[in-house]
Formats: sequence, C-alpha cells, structure tokens
Amino acid sequence: MKPKLLATVAIFLASNAGAWAQESIETVPSDMAAKPSDLPVNAPSGAVVKSLGGFYMWGQGGAWNAMQKPADPNAPEEQNKSQAATPEMPLPTASSATTRGAIGYIMPPGTFSPKFGSNVRAEFGLSQTTASLPLSGGAGSMVYNGIPLAGCVTCGGVAGYDATEMSAKAASDYKFDTLTLTPSITVFNSQSQQSFSDAAIGWRDTGAKVGLDGKVDVSEEISLGLGGSYGRASRSVSFSAPAGGGETSPYLASGEAKIVYKPAEDFSLKGYAGISNYDNRLPGVSAEGKLEYSSASNTYYGAGATWRFGTK
Repeated sequence: MKPKLLATVAIFLASNAGAWAQESIETVPSDMAAKPSDLPVNAPSGAVVKSLGGFYMWGQGGAWNAMQKPADPNAPEEQNKSQAATPEMPLPTASSATTRGAIGYIMPPGTFSPKFGSNVRAEFGLSQTTASLPLSGGAGSMVYNGIPLAGCVTCGGVAGYDATEMSAKAASDYKFDTLTLTPSITVFNSQSQQSFSDAAIGWRDTGAKVGLDGKVDVSEEISLGLGGSYGRASRSVSFSAPAGGGETSPYLASGEAKIVYKPAEDFSLKGYAGISNYDNRLPGVSAEGKLEYSSASNTYYGAGATWRFGTK
C-alpha cells in the first residue's frame, strides 16, 4: 500500500503544481525560470509537465478503458461469436489503467565537467498499473492495452493484474550542431501480481537499463527522433502451485521513432511508432499447471497535437 500511496501523492502534486508555479515564478531569477516546453524531459505522450527553476514534475493519469470482451481475447472470431454475451449472463468488462509520474532536478550549468554533457538531471519516478479482463485460457503471454500479462492455458474466470514500479534515472544531453543525443541510466524495482480463478503468480524485479535518444532538427519546424532502452533484471517469481516459483533474469527493452512538426511556438504535431515492454521471460502457467516463461512485447503507433498555453 505504501508505494501506491506515494505514487498517488506524486501524481497529485504534478497535476496541481501549475497554479503554485504560476504564483511563485516571479520570485525566481529570469535565467532560472524554465518553461515546461523548453525542459529536456522525456515525458510520455500526453503527460502534464510543470517546472519551477531547475525542478520539474510530470504526471500522466490513467483514465480507465472499459469495454465488453469475449471470454478469450486471443480466441478465433468464430469462438468469440459463440461466446457472445446474453441478457441473462452478461460478460464482465475488461479494464486497465496506468498512472505514473516523476519529480526531477536539472543541475545548474558548471556543476559537472563538460564531458558529462549539458542539462545533467536526476529523476525519481513512480507508476501504478491495474488491469482486469475475462479469460477462458490461452497459451503463452498476451498484451492488453500495452500491458504484458501472464497467460494460463487451463485457467478460467477473470484475471486481475496489479503492478507498482519505483525508479531513479540520470540523463544528460550532448549537442552536435543539429543533432542532440541523450544517454540515460535507470535503476528500478517493481512488483507485479496476477491472479486467475484457480491460480496466482507474482514476480519482483530489481534491475537497471541504459537508454539512448537522438533528435535531429531538420529545420526550425521539423525534427526527427529515434531512441530506446535495454536492460536486465533479477526476477523472483512466486507461484500458487505447490513448490512453485523460481528465479530468472529477463531482458527488457523498448524503442520509439517519431517526427515532430512545430509550425508555431505553442503548437506542434507529432507522429510516432514503437515497441514497448519487451520481456523475454514473462511468467505464466502451462497446460500441466506448471510455471513456464514466454516472451511478450507491445507495438504501437499514433499521432497527436499539442497546444501550450499559460506557460509564459
């Protein structure tokens, strides 16, 4: 409960810091006041970013996605039709939500040697994810709304998933004319729990990952970006079956390409595509009722527009 409470407090502060920053910004020297749009922060798409001097916060709320689903999201269409809901026996809804945020600080220029780059910053983040969806059994893992879930071949009922992650990240920028490279390193600790009607799996990860993001300013209005991360974790798995559980070391990776068109200072358009949450050792339940591992990943793409106001 404590990590969930901390995550909720961090998101609340990030979402409500705007008014405080607007009231207090006059007391900060002009060379120390950075607009959120100018901060070197790799916040997720749709996140709200607030800043005051060298400090910044970002938060992204997890509006619930709820809809009726067939008993098995991976089942063939013919099977899905045969399992359609009836007024007497409506299907349970599938839902998921991820709430995350971070608090960071950009070191003043000259704090570190130039060989460490510019905009050297440290960031502490928290995230909370929940999901629930009906299942009738399926081999291997699955991805629902970008969340990698363990599979259970023989399980039925509603699968519930809950995960909390804490992380600490350090990053800096290296500028070469129109090219900006941003290396980073992140250490993290996460705990996940997934339950079925007749089984439960939990796993705890402790690990680190390195990241590299690159951005090329093609012109004043257009920029291209490409980046990703790769890491390893020590994973401890608990399984409800007798003598269940084990230890493993998964590979974790993600990557994204994007293009940004900014025709005006406060307006921009962005298109993006990538792969996230690649995990080559996601635990699950085999047909024999034993613990097994499989790989999972999520591909995504999209576009959006951002209009900034009230940040000057």
